[in-house]
Amino acid sequence: HLHTPASYDYRLCSEWEAEDYGKCSVEDVIELCYKHHIIPDNFNLYDFPFEDELAKHFSDKKEWLSYLLIAGTLFHNKYELVLVSDHNTLSGIEKLQKAITGYYEAFYKGKKKIIFPEVICGVEISCADRFHVVGIFDSKERDNVEEWMEENIISEEYGTFKTSFDVIQFFQDIGGFAYIAHVNSKSPFGQKQSLGAGYKQKLIEAG
Repeated sequence: HLHTPASYDYRLCSEWEAEDYGKCSVEDVIELCYKHHIIPDNFNLYDFPFEDELAKHFSDKKEWLSYLLIAGTLFHNKYELVLVSDHNTLSGIEKLQKAITGYYEAFYKGKKKIIFPEVICGVEISCADRFHVVGIFDSKERDNVEEWMEENIISEEYGTFKTSFDVIQFFQDIGGFAYIAHVNSKSPFGQKQSLGAGYKQKLIEAG
């Protein structure tokens, strides 16, 4: 799954710390676009105007370029699908879709054999039991997910007061899919977790 600048702790580069993205400038993002060959050298991003249509979808030029960098990376690596699962927010989904379409129209339109990345709707919920649940859902269920999040998310940083079991059940009830995040990098059922054996078993069965 992929995070976007919509996540409160977004890191544009893997080696950055969580606060580095907030400190970086528009020029820093432009340099990354050129450094990773996402934008052709003869395309002037420094003087490219940020107004009208772009301003309807992105808060500023830095945000737009950050999404453009993600979109270009997806095209260059020939990704067919990308799951957007920002932390406790859905706001990055449409922005990445817009950036992908814009990148395609600017650099690939009319060319053959281009893989156009499809964006899958998702979200990563920080739960009361300290697990993170990735929920995947059909775009038709967007309103249901937003309504649930408005009622159950404390903040984008803190997530929900619901347990991971509750969150998994919600996504399953709307025909979606959910799983415990980061299972491959650390065990969510280690000895430090103060969870009862019955709850752990239910959680395993649910996910």
